[in-house]
Amino acid sequence: MIKKWTLYLKNDPVKKIFIIFIILLIGLAFITPYFFNYIQHRNGVQITDRLLDLLPTYDLSILIFIIIWFEIVFVFVNALINPRILIRFLTAYTLTTLSRFLCIIITNLDPPVGIVELKDPFLSTFFTHSSNLIIDKDL
Repeated sequence: MIKKWTLYLKNDPVKKIFIIFIILLIGLAFITPYFFNYIQHRNGVQITDRLLDLLPTYDLSILIFIIIWFEIVFVFVNALINPRILIRFLTAYTLTTLSRFLCIIITNLDPPVGIVELKDPFLSTFFTHSSNLIIDKDL
């Protein structure tokens, strides 16, 4: 396993890509709280969605976060075995997050009436935010 990582990171272009995306992720980690604080405090447009109004609402937070956390563990376990997986994951995650932030900045929306707030049962057990701010404008 360590041998695969050592061989993989000896490739200069791969090492550069890896370092670039690690730096981008660290940058995203620093700006994310400020970004979400900004979007939560700006006024947006609330879209009336007639189809959404017809659908019943359920709190599926536990199921959703079980799937998310399983995927994270799965990716990192496989990345230990195959370093290409981690590079692809970092690239995809970083580009997706940057695209998401851009779309949120461009489209100034408010959450729909009756939104079910997602609560991460794992993170909420160990981490609490001082203001208990629920981020619901990241639609």
